[in-house]
Amino acid sequence: MSGLAFQGLKRGLAVVVAEGRAVAPLASWRAPFASASDSFTDKFNKKEAAEERLYFNKEDEKLLRGLLGKMKAQAETSDKFHSEKEKQALMDIVGRYDMDNKDVERLLDWRHSHDF
Repeated sequence: MSGLAFQGLKRGLAVVVAEGRAVAPLASWRAPFASASDSFTDKFNKKEAAEERLYFNKEDEKLLRGLLGKMKAQAETSDKFHSEKEKQALMDIVGRYDMDNKDVERLLDWRHSHDF
């Protein structure tokens, strides 16, 4: 089978021509413009997906920052209550020694700055 050649495009399909007659269409062959448009479509879809991910990442970041702010506010409220309760418990122990409020604060700071 010498003399195989491609005949031009006929309705989007390439046809293998052997010895002057059409033998079989090439199913795997695609016109160059079709692959270019598919490539453009793929790039467009990837760009669109990337922009969508970026948008939702920013929205998630905003929501997480808000949640972090709420958690900090709650922790500060809880810490104030806890520190007052701790100071009162310490004063129950050392109150009879007439310590300054400054010394009580320093004692509490020392307590929190060391792990035993």
